[in-house]
Amino acid sequence: MTNGEEGSSIKGIPTVSNPDMEAIRTLTNNLDYKVGIITRDLGLSSGLNSKALLGVACGAIFAIVMVGIPIVLKFFY
Repeated sequence: MTNGEEGSSIKGIPTVSNPDMEAIRTLTNNLDYKVGIITRDLGLSSGLNSKALLGVACGAIFAIVMVGIPIVLKFFY
């Protein structure tokens, strides 16, 4: 066997080391934060893309009305 310092471990067999739980928690928290940001970004961009056609149509109608009013007033009054 081995000396008393190593306990009951047998020479040549690896022992399990204690994990650094604080480092694991820090990495997990950082990963959760980044995943949350990516999820919010994807939600925002999909919401914008779903309303893009409606926004273009409303903007075109608004522009036609804003340009059309002075033209109508110039020619008919």
